[in-house]
This record gives sequence, C-alpha cells and structure tokens, in this order.
Amino acid sequence: MTIRRTATSVMAGCAATLALISTGVGTAEARVAKETATVSSAATSSVELASLTRYYNGSKHWSTTGTAPGGKYAVEGKVAILATQAEGSVPIYSCLAGHAPLDQFLSHHRSCEGDRNAFLRLEGYVYSSPVPGFTQPIYRCHWGKSQSHFFSVASDCESTGANPIKSEFRLGYVKR
Repeated sequence: MTIRRTATSVMAGCAATLALISTGVGTAEARVAKETATVSSAATSSVELASLTRYYNGSKHWSTTGTAPGGKYAVEGKVAILATQAEGSVPIYSCLAGHAPLDQFLSHHRSCEGDRNAFLRLEGYVYSSPVPGFTQPIYRCHWGKSQSHFFSVASDCESTGANPIKSEFRLGYVKR
C-alpha cells in the first residue's frame, strides 16, 4: 500500500517527546523484525514477536507490522508485539476511519468499530494484562487537530498544552 501526502503541518515536539524506542528517524523502509523470544509465563514458553512501527509524515500517523507507508512517512518508534496469539492475548487490527482522510487506527475489533470504517489487516497481538516480559502498556491516541490516530507508550499520549492529544484507551501490554 502506498500513501502519498504532502505534510502541511508539523506537530511540535512530537519526535522530542516520543517515548518509544528510537529506530533511526528518517528510515521509511519496511522493518518487520520477527524473532523468537523466551518469555517466563505459565501460558507461554516461547513466542514469536513482530515489530509494530509508528510512522509520521508531518500531519498523519500510520502504525503497522507490515510494509512501511510510502510518501514522506518517517519512523517515530516501534514496540514488540506478539506475531501469533498466545494465552491471555488479544488481537490488534489495522483499520481506516471512514470520517477522516488517511486516519488509520488500531482496534481490538475486526469490524473496526463502525460501518464506515474499513478493515485493513491483522497486525498481531498484545497481552490484555501484564505478564513477565510484557509489562509496557501502549495506548490508542487521537490527535484531533490533524484527525490522526497513533499508539504511544505514554499514558498522556505525549499531549502538550499547544498540542492536546486524547488518550482513548489502553490497547494492551507489549514487550518491555
């Protein structure tokens, strides 16, 4: 999928306050890092991980474990999620909002929370409660000014007085 959009506004301080693991801002190539990790859990002894990457083009965000979006999207950060379902995990689906152009968001529901929204793909799984090794919460955030959803490890979604951002809910727990 290729997305081409010229950035018309830049979210002040977004990259500076990003609490995600830095992965070389400016590289927009696909980075689907899958690895096998051992997790100390009664439910799971070994899980396959996928890299959920957050991209930003100056006005819109895109989050995926798949191919990087085209255009001027740059990597803001990434977190490790489950590539396959494990006991205690819930799915994360990628959806496109029907009410705003290029507003991609993550959901627990394949129906994408509304008739006008479109299902894009299954991204992977997150734990619904913390388990050993997976204790980092991630949140679904909405930046109203830009009509853009994204995920963040910050419970306030990196909101500032100049750029108010709403934390919609906790998506789950990812590898710390």
